Amino acid sequence: TSKNKKSEKVTDILSSPLNRYEIHKILGQGVYGKVVECKNLDSKENMAVKIVQKNLFAAAIKEVSVLKNLRQLDENNNLVRFIEYFHQKGCICLVFEKLDKSLHDFLKERSFNPLTVPEIRVIAQQMLVALNALKSIGVTHGDIKPDNIMLVNHMAMPFRIKLIDFGLASSASEIKLCTKIQAVGYRAPEVTLGCPINEAIDMWSLGCVLAFMYLGRHLYPLRCEYESMRILVKLHGQPDDNMLNCGLLTRDFFTKDINSLNAPWRMKTQVEYSLSQGCTVKPSNDIFEKFASLDDIAKTCDGEKCDTESEDTRAFISLLKHILRINPEKRINPRQALGHRFITLKHFPRDISNSYVESSALTMKNCNIEPSLIEIKHFVTSSEVESMNAESSNLDNPLSLEEEMNGVPEIPFPWGIPKSYVLEQLVNPVLCYGLVPSLVPQSGTVPTLQLILHQSLCSFIHSFIHFLPLIPLGVAGGGWSLSQHLGAKAGYTLDESPVHRRADI
Repeated sequence: TSKNKKSEKVTDILSSPLNRYEIHKILGQGVYGKVVECKNLDSKENMAVKIVQKNLFAAAIKEVSVLKNLRQLDENNNLVRFIEYFHQKGCICLVFEKLDKSLHDFLKERSFNPLTVPEIRVIAQQMLVALNALKSIGVTHGDIKPDNIMLVNHMAMPFRIKLIDFGLASSASEIKLCTKIQAVGYRAPEVTLGCPINEAIDMWSLGCVLAFMYLGRHLYPLRCEYESMRILVKLHGQPDDNMLNCGLLTRDFFTKDINSLNAPWRMKTQVEYSLSQGCTVKPSNDIFEKFASLDDIAKTCDGEKCDTESEDTRAFISLLKHILRINPEKRINPRQALGHRFITLKHFPRDISNSYVESSALTMKNCNIEPSLIEIKHFVTSSEVESMNAESSNLDNPLSLEEEMNGVPEIPFPWGIPKSYVLEQLVNPVLCYGLVPSLVPQSGTVPTLQLILHQSLCSFIHSFIHFLPLIPLGVAGGGWSLSQHLGAKAGYTLDESPVHRRADI
């Protein structure tokens, strides 16, 4: 051991065609190789150099390819800055900017005491910007966890973070089904079940990170796939049959009566799983049995909260529930999440003297977070819709589009387009206020969830009308107008102004 410690202190030089790096110390090591802190002998700047072992040459080249792809993105997307790579004694060296410490190490230093909700918001916002950037170029990170989120310089810029380690990153289309990417406990259910995957798996992992920061512990067990899936089902319910039917690994965790045509899936018992997999299931810590749903985690914080803080916590839980949707098709994406009230602070009172609001704003300012260049549309959560209209639907348990559109009459759409096709185009309209016909309230009525869908439908029809100026808005004949019907049904009229502006609702 003393010999190993002594060898770490030996000064070595790593040389690329452009720079020379003096090794100072080892920052970490694993199966890939090790990461060392170096000083660029020309610029005197400290760097982090990842030295990849010879037997992982192909993986290193793949990571370099992804890192080069990231260079096309804006540098303010909270992704680690990649400098260069070179070969040294058969190994591949990847040079990155030197960052401070991982989120995991930071929490460990404070005995895993949870972060405050405003602190979580700062990290969540930056991670969403990073994931939105990756999604824009079709890259899936595949290993988001507290160890791979780095504080940049916590003393100078508290909670400013960057995402690191693209060793498992690739385009979603390149990831083979049943590939066990992501750490257990941060692994999306579609990965565990062997379903088709896309960038949505990173959002799931981010949700687990947010819960980790709020609780000071992991939300799902880390050491056993079965236990992780069992707790997931306990908190969220069983994955729907569509997911279970298409999963190539579903039968590892679930079973059904093969003699019954319509037998439901059920999760295997520990004994059934152990027998089928040839392993013993070690029960997880009792702490994972504490919650029956995600709503229960809001009850973990001690002490009295002011009304603003309580509402902020509810906003956080709302975002968390949208991120941790089992079905990836219903999971919120990064752009939508950036428009959620928890991130935009839309739920805060306008009283600037409110100490909680002032503190939250200061936390964002201290982190030097710049306004996002992304044009974000406001995200409509169930609580917001409910507060506007007591009869509106709950987005955390959304109806199907067909159910939501029951109020829309069977009208002849342009070119005979079937209603079913229109519904397919509205796969995700309720989540954001989009480009809709300019509807203005007649009597101060508040838009219901169904109206939001109706408005999106109007927008869809309206796009066709732009291409066919001779087709009137009243497409059904007899003086009946779709927009008038939908608007009048909820107390709205169509603004006749030729300038179509976004509905201010």
